[in-house]
Amino acid sequence: MDNEKKLAWFNANNQKPYPVFILKISRIADYYCHYFNHWLPKGENGYWDADCRREPDGSWKKYSQCINSALNEAGFTYLTKELANEKIPSIWMTDFDFPDDDPRWDDDDFVHPLIPASVYDCLFGDRW
Repeated sequence: MDNEKKLAWFNANNQKPYPVFILKISRIADYYCHYFNHWLPKGENGYWDADCRREPDGSWKKYSQCINSALNEAGFTYLTKELANEKIPSIWMTDFDFPDDDPRWDDDDFVHPLIPASVYDCLFGDRW
């Protein structure tokens, strides 16, 4: 859905957040994870902010339970946050987790430090 259609949906639905269900299935191991974002328009400029702190309503929980059941029947295991955050000391990745206003972003010679990768990083290659 393009931004114009999202804004129309938002305005037609009492300006409630636009819920988005994000499902990730690993191609490396039989794990999956999912989470919800609620998109909110950021002013009238057509950009959207994602708010992942909101809980979905009951209908979304039913959908996620259905997806969980189907994936579990297919042999996949839900990746818990505890397992996802577990560090693997033998696998390293570049740390880009700095505030936007950190002066190191402007330093062309700055070499980002290496940090141990998490199970999530290894399975999905991006951050939560």
